[in-house]
Amino acid sequence: MRNSRGFTLVETLLVMAIIAIIASAVMLTLPSSNQDDNKSRDLALTLRYQFSVAREYAMLTQRPVGLYANEEEQLLEFVEWYDKQWQPLRKKGLKPQTLRDTQWHFERNGGFAVMKNEAQQDDFLINDEENDEGSEDEDAPIQPQVFILPSGEVGDFSLSLQHIDSLDPVYLETASPWQLTVTTETPYEG
Repeated sequence: MRNSRGFTLVETLLVMAIIAIIASAVMLTLPSSNQDDNKSRDLALTLRYQFSVAREYAMLTQRPVGLYANEEEQLLEFVEWYDKQWQPLRKKGLKPQTLRDTQWHFERNGGFAVMKNEAQQDDFLINDEENDEGSEDEDAPIQPQVFILPSGEVGDFSLSLQHIDSLDPVYLETASPWQLTVTTETPYEG
């Protein structure tokens, strides 16, 4: 009979492997340091999903839909063209998104041809009483920054979103009239 007074090499390696597995499991469950970067990306992905819901709604109802950035309340909300004016669209999947703690900026990259045709602006998609930059009228009509036509086409735009604690912005932008992308690369400004 042999008296053993220590651990074998195999036993030591087995214990080290178990400790490594437990440590990696703990690391995966801890919150990441870039959690604030994920908030901007999550908001952009949610908006991309909401655009597809709004596009389907516009095609089914044959009514234009828009995205309105409400700077006063720090909200992005979808609106629909109904009864010759833009009205809030409160449908499942189109909940307004809060922009608190988020810096954001819209860039319209050309838009639709209908927006450039001034003869049609008075009777289609553009409210007659556009509010002036200096007016503080509470009853000023809603005017969306992005349009979705009943054909499903989305106006050309870029929206940058950056949580106040993150380093880099996330961009939601049109790749084509029917496709939106979420990227961290600065959009081309031509």
